[in-house]
Amino acid sequence: MSVFSKKFERLLQESLTFCALVKHSNEMAEYVSTLNARVTSLESRVTTLEGQVNVLASTTRSLMETVTQLVRGHMTNRKAIEELYNFVANPEQTDDEVPIDSDESQASQDEIAAYKKTLN
Repeated sequence: MSVFSKKFERLLQESLTFCALVKHSNEMAEYVSTLNARVTSLESRVTTLEGQVNVLASTTRSLMETVTQLVRGHMTNRKAIEELYNFVANPEQTDDEVPIDSDESQASQDEIAAYKKTLN
């Protein structure tokens, strides 16, 4: 190393501007390191949230399918109850003529009225 290089290096190390520049670059490197850690943390949180949203969407889809099945079941049950009510209220209007055993008692008008109230 030449005498000039040694002298220049010593002057640089003593220079206030150079010292401030080195200090600032060290601070910037630390700041960038902190930002990188925060970005990594945020990426991890976003990945977790994406997984949770996927689970929520799947659960909602399953719930909607269950609700649809319940509504279909309710409609089927309601139709069956209406058919039973129509049979009890007006057995002579059925398409299928089934002989009625004389041993079985017919529903009275009071029983039919009570049954209508339970349906409503």
